[in-house]
Amino acid sequence: MFAQVIAPLRNFLNAALSGAKKRNARTAKKISLKEVGWDREHDESFEALKTALVNAVCNAHPRDDRVLCLFPDASYEFWGSILTQVPEEDIRSDKPISEWEHEPLAFLSGVFRGAQLRWGVPDKEGFAIKESCARLSHLLVRRGGFRMFTDHRNLRYIFNPVGVVSQVSKPQADRLERWAVYLRCFEYTIEHIAGALNVWADMLSRWGPETRRHLEQRERGRTTTR
Repeated sequence: MFAQVIAPLRNFLNAALSGAKKRNARTAKKISLKEVGWDREHDESFEALKTALVNAVCNAHPRDDRVLCLFPDASYEFWGSILTQVPEEDIRSDKPISEWEHEPLAFLSGVFRGAQLRWGVPDKEGFAIKESCARLSHLLVRRGGFRMFTDHRNLRYIFNPVGVVSQVSKPQADRLERWAVYLRCFEYTIEHIAGALNVWADMLSRWGPETRRHLEQRERGRTTTR
């Protein structure tokens, strides 16, 4: 995830500016990196960031004849999601999700901080869903809605409009219920996907030049055979 790649740099910047009266570019410019602890970890993070930017994929334009697919995911410290669009014939086919013709529309990632780090797995996975829908509402609110895929099976029922939150603590249930109510303003279906197959939420670091080249070669092959 992008948030995971830049985490060392973000933490370094926060520590460097912790005692500053103003946290702005002018203040940061006066700080010596070596004096505040810049080391090999930060060099590696900076190089990884440059690599990610160089290999960043160009997003496609939304198409009304395509089906939107949202893949959110979360770990202990980070969350991320990817929104793709696929042909309707892929949805109706027996092909596995990994073989659908995904065109990327958006990538999101973030970091859990403070009390959020103590949340349980359902809360973190649920937050990734809620936050993704909130930030991508300009794409997701459309006729026909979208399809959502989560590797947390219980959320398939909790975020079902007619589902009921059960067997969780009251604070956890309150959060999930609030998010479930918020999601009711969207038209969607939520489906379970095995964790080993939910690689799309980490696509920012996976969808590099080799993947794009493969897709381009496959498309040229189809054009030749038509």
